[in-house]
Order: sequence, then structure tokens, then C-alpha cells
Amino acid sequence: MPGIRYNAGSGVQAPHMFGRPAMIGSLKFVFAAVCVLFALKLAVRPACAQPAALPVVGGLPDFNVRAQDMGPLFEKSKQRLIAALDAAAALPAGKRTFENTVAAVEAAYADFNEALVPLTFLSQVSADKAVRERAFELEKEVDALRVDFGAREDVYKAVKEYAAKGEALKGEDARLLADLLLNFRRNGLELAQQERDKLKSLRKRLSELELSFQNNVKEDRTVLEAGRKELEGAPPEFLKELPSAGEGRVRVPLDYPHYTTIMETVKSPELRKKAEFLFNNKAADKNIPILKETLEKRRELARLLGYASFAHYQTAYRRMAKSPERVKAFLERLKALLAAQAQKDLRELLELKRQEEPGALSIGNEDVTGLIGQQLGYYPRRYIESKYEVDAAQVRSYFPVDRVVREALSIHEELYGLEFKEVPAHSPTTAAGPADSWHPEVRLFEVRDKASGTRIAWFYLDLYPREGKYNHMAAFDILVGRELPGKGYRAPVSAMVGNFTRAEGKKPALMNHDEVETFFHEFGHIMHQTLTRGRYPRFSGSNTALDFVEAPSQMPENWVWDPAVLERISGHYQDPAKKLPKDLLAKMIAARQALAGLSNLRLVALSLLDLELHGPEAVPDASSVTDRVFREAGYLPPTPGTHFEARFGHIMGGYAAGYYGYLWSRVYAQDMYSRFEKEGVLSPGTGMDYRRKILERGSSIEEEESLKDFLGREPGEEAFLRSLGG
Repeated sequence: MPGIRYNAGSGVQAPHMFGRPAMIGSLKFVFAAVCVLFALKLAVRPACAQPAALPVVGGLPDFNVRAQDMGPLFEKSKQRLIAALDAAAALPAGKRTFENTVAAVEAAYADFNEALVPLTFLSQVSADKAVRERAFELEKEVDALRVDFGAREDVYKAVKEYAAKGEALKGEDARLLADLLLNFRRNGLELAQQERDKLKSLRKRLSELELSFQNNVKEDRTVLEAGRKELEGAPPEFLKELPSAGEGRVRVPLDYPHYTTIMETVKSPELRKKAEFLFNNKAADKNIPILKETLEKRRELARLLGYASFAHYQTAYRRMAKSPERVKAFLERLKALLAAQAQKDLRELLELKRQEEPGALSIGNEDVTGLIGQQLGYYPRRYIESKYEVDAAQVRSYFPVDRVVREALSIHEELYGLEFKEVPAHSPTTAAGPADSWHPEVRLFEVRDKASGTRIAWFYLDLYPREGKYNHMAAFDILVGRELPGKGYRAPVSAMVGNFTRAEGKKPALMNHDEVETFFHEFGHIMHQTLTRGRYPRFSGSNTALDFVEAPSQMPENWVWDPAVLERISGHYQDPAKKLPKDLLAKMIAARQALAGLSNLRLVALSLLDLELHGPEAVPDASSVTDRVFREAGYLPPTPGTHFEARFGHIMGGYAAGYYGYLWSRVYAQDMYSRFEKEGVLSPGTGMDYRRKILERGSSIEEEESLKDFLGREPGEEAFLRSLGG
């Protein structure tokens, strides 16, 4: 699931996904000492020293590439990288400078990524299966090369030789040197040769396993066959699009949009059980052994580097939490505080279920099934509709996709002093260079600074499902912003990839309110990626501490609950002048915390599972661990015979021992939003300050310092608790 981040073990950028976080509900807890400094106390560069005055340069990738062209492009980029690293390594120790050694190594990696990441991204979005498959194979080749280059002793020696000169560095220069040295050490270059070779082999195998796991989930084509009578309750427009299976039956693809519709609307518990069983076994036959081997090899890698567990290894690098012990304590506090509320939620859902199934003894996963970080399902929807009189279909009619997108972009323009200009995404060339996108439905936007008129970035929107496409919602970092010495600042390029329900006949594509919130979340990532002014890619945009990275995307979720914002973005698809009724909005706000105990407990359970799988002890059977952790957390255990862990893509796509970050970063998100609440939810002044002090900086200075600068005080958890009803 690409986008870009720096691989903790190599110093070369690796694919990564930012997905949808959990819906957060009511809880109270003491979040002790959440705001911590990085272990390396480096001098920081003030915001005004960032390269704001540099001209923005660089064009767009050309995605009109054939499968057979990818190999030669990879080889050419590989040879350029080798030549650049060779040149840096060959310099005499006495002639080393920061620019010809440290910055040169960073630039060599960045140039390589700039050439290859747009190609590997096609594995997620191309309509051409041959291109997807070749891009996936290319991604494996790139990862293998990353491991090789991350273990180059001559490059490490070169960087150490420069460091030994003891030159006074500050700001991002100091951070870059420290991070490079740390990455090389985490790559085993202080180990004996035999152990180093073993570590290199482990990294290569892990890369293969992780990519295969993700690809197996993406390419899984599990289909549910059902009679039309069994689908009673599903929306008519949903039923119309289903292909026939003959004899009065239809085929339902179990991708996220179709699965969600089944689990929220179909009355038949038997059919929901069948769908849930199939969905939670997607790719299981292939991925269970992959997960088992991955966990074994991650544990072996951590031990080889002197860490007690893979969780210790992960949290020691660019995490604000710093240790799994702190994370576990945090999650256990939440679990204890949520227990009673979650049980109350289950009792209320059971009472509702007994209205349809007298004598029902319990709530099952077919009744409240959740996706990653989301609490969805048949009875939660009925509960909200009956208790709060919120009709999901009625709400949906006020959020046509085109209108939401248009108004959401307008809001961000006003807040951050920007202009978004849509430009052709499918012409061979533009003034900026090649601009062929990967599919005719894709839209391309320029990001311009309103005050100066300067183009500073681009982003793509690819919002509807198709066969072979990444089947959830994510923001992808395609080209990372960075300083190009003597040339200017490299314009970032990002993409939002989603799967909203398509238009049906005269009825336009519509969003439910959760999807509106999701759009604002992912666009928060897009803004973080495209407005960056970080000098070096490893600190640019979303390349921040993993337990902070969701904060700039979680913060904008608050806007979709604000009456002024909803007044702007809503408009009935039959009559845009008709806004979301105020009484319906009031009911939605009242229902915002509905079933919060259960939904939050699910997120805690997933985070605890992530830590448990990556703990010190071997995991012979991940399915039994999943069952035990969910039971101990007080959440519904998995349905017997299912293997949710075989599609838990986050822990195989960059969030291993880091899934807790969705909860952890929410503290910062709500604290930042408190300034908007105080100064005006749509205040351009506050928005510009947020742009300059949070979005533009990325991780160019420590996240703690950026937070304090924006807030004008130490960060705290009060706003977080208040947002949850605490």
C-alpha cells in the first residue's frame, strides 16, 4: 500500500499507507506524560529558516508506462544510485563535507525514490493487470535493493568519517546526520559480518513477505452468492448493480463498499453470518503462513539487534511513546475505563436484537462487525436510527460526492491561504511536464499559494472502485517535497485513492456521513504531504513520528461535525439549495457518541493484538492469540473458523507495533483543534498558523516543539477528553 516513508532500517524510502482511523467515543483516562521529546536532543532550526523563499520546481510523473518498460527504468535508476553512493564513499576522509557526504547520500536515495515510487504505486491503481503485476514485482526488487544499500559498509564509513570531524550542525542538518547514523546501526553495521549477513537476509525475506501479504488481500476476489430474497433490506441501487449468478441468484463482491452495505442493511442474520465468515477469511489460506513466518523473522531481527522484542525495536525509533511498556499501560487504562460502557452498549444492542429474534442470547460479529478501526453493523445502525432517529439514507441524500469534494477543497483553500486549480490529468504534456494519469476517472489539481500565486504542489483524486484497485481509502505520497540545492524546492505530488459508491442512473454518487469524515481525514494527509517545506525527504510531509502522523488527519475530522461546515458542504442531490436540516444535524451530533464504549474498545483490542503479536514470546498460532486478546479486552471474540489477522494489513504495511498510534495521536489532534474552537473553526489566521507550524514542518523539528509553538503551551489531554464527552 504505497505512499512514502523512510524504512527504519535502511534510510531509503519505502511504501507506506495512511488509512482510515478509528471513530473515537466517550472515555476518561489519565494520559500521563504523553508528550515526550525524541531521544536525540538536537538543535532545531526555527520555522523562518525553512526554505520558504526557494522557487518550487519539478514536474509530474508520467503514469502512461508499459509493464515491459519498468525493468529498464529500474535498472537505469539503480545504476544512478550506485554511481552516486560510490562517489560519496570514494572521497578521501580529509575532503569530506556535509554537502558531499551526508547530503549527497540523502539526495542519492531521494533521486532513486523519485524515479521508482510512481511506478510501484501503479501496483495499487492501474487498470492494466499486467502493469499491476509488474509494478508489484518491481516493488519487491526495490525493497531488496533497499536492504542491500542500507548495509553498504563503505557508505556508513563515509558518514562516520564526516561525523568524526565534529563540525557544529544545527536544525535539519543535525537531525539528518544523527538519523543516518542511527539507521546504519539499526541495519546491523556495528555487528560482526556473519550476524550482518543474517540480518540482511532477514530484511529481504521480510520485505517479500509483507508485500505478498498485502497483495494477496488486494487481489482476493472472494464473492458471496445469494438469492435476491436473502438480500432483503439492501438498498435498491445496490441490488441493481449486482451481476447475476443464474437461477435468481446474484454475485456480491466482498470488497469494502459491498461488504459494508450487506452488514449494515441486510435483515437475514444467516446471510450476514456467511458474509462475515467469508470476509474474515479473505486470503487466509495464503496469509496465515505468511504472517507466522513474518512474526518469527521480526522477532529474530529484533533479538539480533539487541532488542527484547520487535515492539521494542519499533517504538525505539521515531515514536513519541518510546517503549511498548508505555503503550501497553496507556491501552490498559483505556480498556479498564471502557469496560462498563462497552458492556452497556452490548446489552442495549441485545435488547434491540430480541425485537427481531426473541430469545436471542448474545450479540455476534454478524450483528456488529467492524472494519479496521470502525464499528459498523446491522444493529448499531438500527440502534442509531431508532434511538436518535437518524435515518442514514436520509443523511446520505444530502452529501453528493461532487459537492462534498468541491466544498471541502474550498474550505481548505480558505483556511490555508491556497488555490486549487483542476488541470487536465490525461493529456500527454502540460506546462509542468508529462501528466498522463493512471485512469480516465482520475482528477488532477494544482496547489497554489494564494498570496504569491506560486504553484507549490499537485494532488490526484481517484475516488471510485474498479477491479484490481486498492479497495479501501488512503493517501499516497508519490513524490516527496525536498530541497534541491541550487535548483529550488521539489514540488510534492500526492494522491487520494478511495472507493465511494458510484452514481446510479439519475442518482449521483452519494456519501454517508462516515465517508464525509473519511474524506476530510485523508485530505488532512494530502495537505500534510503537499504543503511540506521540509528540506530532507525523511523529515518531509507525513514522514513524522508514527504515533503523531495521524494527528494532522484526525484534526480535520472535527470540521464535519460543525454546523457552519455542514451548511456549506451539504445540499440535497435533487435540490442543492436544501441543506442538511438542523434537527437532523442535532440528532447526528447527539448520536456521535453512540456505542462509543464498544467502538473504542475494538480499537484498543486491535492495538493490544498488534503489541502481543510483536512481543518477546514466539507466536505459534496467531488465530488463538487474536481470540485470547479480544476476550481479555472484553470485546467480541472472532467468529470460530475465521482469521481476521490474515487481513490485518496495517501490521504488514508500516504500522507493526504502531497501530496504537491512531489512539495516541488523537490526543494531539484534539489539542490542536482546540485552537480552532477558541479562535474560529474556519479562522484563516489560525489555519495559516497551523499550515506554517505543523503542516509545513513535517518532522524537520521535533513534533513536540512544533506542537508547543502552535499551541503556545505544553500539549495536554483536556481537549481530547472533552471531545469524547469526558
